[in-house]
Amino acid sequence: MKLNLRSYLAISFTLIATVPVLVLGSWVEETSMEKELSAVSEKHLLLATNTTAALDRYAQDAKAIFELFIEFPENTLSPAGAALAQKIGFRHISILDQEGSVISQVKVEDEFRGPMNSSAFEKLRLQSGREPTFSNLMLDQTGRPTIYLIKQVTPDRIAIGALNLDYIRQAQSKISFGRKGHSAIVDGIGNVIAHPRSDWQLQMKNIAKVKPVELMMAGKTGVTTFYSPAADKDMVTGYTTVPSTGWGVMVPQPLEELEERAGDVKQVALGLIIIGVAIAALISWLLAGLLVKPVEAVVKASRKLSKGCLDTRVHAFPGGYPSEFRELASSFNTMIREISTGSIEREDAARELKITHEQLERATSKLQSMNTSLENTVYEKSSNLHRETKRRQELGEALQASEVRFKEFAEAASDWFWEMDKNLRWTYLSERFTTVTGIPQDHLLGKTRQESGILIEDEVAYQKHLVDLAAHRPFRGFVHPRALADGRTLYMSINGNPVFDETDRFLGYRGTGSDITEQVQTEKELRRSEQRYKTLYHETPLGVSMEDYSRVKRRIDKLASGGVVNLRQYFEDHDDQLREAIRDIQLLDANTGLIEMFGVSSFEEFKEYEENFEAWQHTNWREHYISEFEALANGMRTFSCEFWDLTLDSSPIGIICTSRVVDGHEDDWAEIITTHEDITERNRIERMQSEFIATVNHELRTPMTSLKGSLELIKSGAAGELPEKLKPMFDIVDNNSHRLIRLIIDFFDIGKIEAGKLKFDMAPVKLGEIVDQAIQISEEYESEFGVTIERSNAAPEATVYGDHDRLIQVISNLISNAAKFSPENGVVTVSLSRFDDGFRIEVTDNGPGVPEEFSNHIFKKFSRADSSDTRQTDGTGLGLYISKFIVEQHGGIIDIKTDDGEGTRASFYLPEWVKPEPVVVEISDLQP
Repeated sequence: MKLNLRSYLAISFTLIATVPVLVLGSWVEETSMEKELSAVSEKHLLLATNTTAALDRYAQDAKAIFELFIEFPENTLSPAGAALAQKIGFRHISILDQEGSVISQVKVEDEFRGPMNSSAFEKLRLQSGREPTFSNLMLDQTGRPTIYLIKQVTPDRIAIGALNLDYIRQAQSKISFGRKGHSAIVDGIGNVIAHPRSDWQLQMKNIAKVKPVELMMAGKTGVTTFYSPAADKDMVTGYTTVPSTGWGVMVPQPLEELEERAGDVKQVALGLIIIGVAIAALISWLLAGLLVKPVEAVVKASRKLSKGCLDTRVHAFPGGYPSEFRELASSFNTMIREISTGSIEREDAARELKITHEQLERATSKLQSMNTSLENTVYEKSSNLHRETKRRQELGEALQASEVRFKEFAEAASDWFWEMDKNLRWTYLSERFTTVTGIPQDHLLGKTRQESGILIEDEVAYQKHLVDLAAHRPFRGFVHPRALADGRTLYMSINGNPVFDETDRFLGYRGTGSDITEQVQTEKELRRSEQRYKTLYHETPLGVSMEDYSRVKRRIDKLASGGVVNLRQYFEDHDDQLREAIRDIQLLDANTGLIEMFGVSSFEEFKEYEENFEAWQHTNWREHYISEFEALANGMRTFSCEFWDLTLDSSPIGIICTSRVVDGHEDDWAEIITTHEDITERNRIERMQSEFIATVNHELRTPMTSLKGSLELIKSGAAGELPEKLKPMFDIVDNNSHRLIRLIIDFFDIGKIEAGKLKFDMAPVKLGEIVDQAIQISEEYESEFGVTIERSNAAPEATVYGDHDRLIQVISNLISNAAKFSPENGVVTVSLSRFDDGFRIEVTDNGPGVPEEFSNHIFKKFSRADSSDTRQTDGTGLGLYISKFIVEQHGGIIDIKTDDGEGTRASFYLPEWVKPEPVVVEISDLQP
């Protein structure tokens, strides 16, 4: 079917108008689904993050209860402690020996009947360390899924706490939305802890291969889509991990529920598309009719003209039509008139042209025959001349291009070019020679090397070079130095080739020269650097070794491709494979410090000792290698740990071992540098320090507690009224007992700080109440030092996150210092005020102030100001050191400022505690 112009235009206009309508409809349809995904993803990630925060707090509470039992390992807890342990979910808390037998136990839900299954106990024992650690999901002796808390109490005792999963599963069950929306919680290797499917919970189903679980096991947080085997649907989920335990939390929802909500938008978009196309078609048809009308009039007139009707005309269009239509009609009519006139004139001219043409044809025939002969002769001669001219022109151009190219190469090259004649005299030197060496070209041209006056330091190399020149042999890399005018030394490298003609007659030399000064200096510096490295490598007190782990890398990659997900678990279960992996390590080098550290005499003897597995059975090298392989396989370039080892004579030695993959070998582990630091003496000193502090604490606290209790009884009148003469002496004893107890507490806190064991019971606390209690405790200073303690509270709402008792300790210490250094009848002011995004507590006095020379080390241990004006200076100088540590552990800053002779202002800042947003566990009301 043929279409007319109007139809073509109408269809074209409709298509042009339809394209943006279709694009708009498609965009609305696509963005509706994207908005649904974006909105739901943010909610899911928020739910997952809030749930992990709750689980993290739960883990911290469980660790606190667990450590409380370890510190006071009696067989029973107080009713409040037992209730708290049961609320946390403990079934029992036990201390076991190395065989798994129970030494002591606290029963919460049920008893632990030891010893444990040997394989399960061995797994827990290998995971234990100095800090409480959560195990992955395991079956207890009754077959119930259980999570254990474990800690190595002493080398031969291990503490184990069994936790049920009620709290975790309650947290998971509270999250449900839509028709299929839910949450799931897994342990560090992908075993299901909590899930809507109860059979998966009982089976401890491993879903490590599910995409979001793989990401959580890698420690990542985010939103992703995946196929859910449990729901048999494509899902979108937010996921994250619990930092302190490695558990993963994900919150999935079927994608089809989001697609249903986007369906209404799609229907509206389809309706808009249909209406837009219809309107576009109607407008296009009317517009096409308007545009085609003048064309149709011209076509109609043309048809009449083609049939010989020379008086046909196009009717003029009314004034309402475009001006172009009227111009078209006028131009067409003018053209018809001209055609009519021209037609008559052409008929007359045609007759005259016919006669002339016949005469011209006769004359042309004669000329063509003569011209053909002449053209053949001229063409032959011209062709020969053109070929010869072209050949000579090409040769000239090639020669000129070659000369230009050579000149450009010579000027641009970093080397210089030279030529010698058959008498070995220089005939050419490029300009680069003078630029590099500073020797003018005319200083050498026409001279031999002997006549040039350039001295050669290496006489042997110079004589060999002269022999090569005399024998017309090629030479490479003839190096000689030259002293420049500015004192520098220039090193030149010369290359040359002899030149012969076609009869093998020697014509001279052509060659190049280059400046290799930087290369020579670099080589010298490299040799010096290598010497410094060797000296440092062998004289450092640290033991250093270089090892090749490439075979280990290939073995681990092969295990991963074979489906091994948990490398640690695999090596723990396959000791023979671990031994083979360790044998794959190739020891490339070891410095003197490492060889002497292990009591061997040579590198070869050290290699034999390293390969002796029997010598390792009393060390923890096995755990070291498992942890190192796991860290390197997870992409870590540096791994460090502390462990005990044995020297060649079986003496124990403490070591900090740090391994690092050398740059450029991240993909093959072909070079790994390992440092070994001997910390045996440090460990011995730390152990002695801990034992001393524990002994002092026990030996002093016990009698002082009894003494303080006795003094309190006497003070209360339990032993009768004290005689007036004894009361002053009693007050002295009572005050000194308080000072001694504070001294013992300070020493005990210092020991804990340096051992990293000072604990904090963190919770939201009211600063105003803490200030009041600290002032109440410090009231004794008013009578003791004759001062008045005043309080100012400009922030009654102040709340921080901290340890109640430790903050009282800091404020009491600052008040004590202010009272000691205040004059008789002085005033100590304690103020609380808002400061930036937190609060500031300030203690001021009107004493003599801190001497300028003492201000720089006021927070150091045992620091005390030495002032003749000081009335009371008793103390150990530990209080400010401990106070600074406590404040900094709360995220705060402590400072002491003074104007000499005008008092001291001691203050510390703490950030404000902001109540976190509540965890959303029900979102069904958000569904459409």
